Amino acid sequence: MDGFASELNQGGMALCAPLAIEVGDEITVEFTAFLSSATGPLTAVVRNFHGKVHGIEFAPKTAAEERMLDALRNRLCQDVAFPDLSLS
Repeated sequence: MDGFASELNQGGMALCAPLAIEVGDEITVEFTAFLSSATGPLTAVVRNFHGKVHGIEFAPKTAAEERMLDALRNRLCQDVAFPDLSLS
């Protein structure tokens, strides 16, 4: 499922998507255009929501996810545009 990210920061982001998820649910996000050199799934946990906007916290489980998050953090220190992403 596709969604849109906003308020992206080093710890998480606001996610706008028509999902049936609740606080505490674990989801997987994948940045498709934003980090083309470091794409892959990244585990996140829903921390809050209002309507279709969910506040999620990145929660990497593997070394590969840690590398993905490091690449995201490095990219945030550069020129940032809001990414498109896919959800599962």
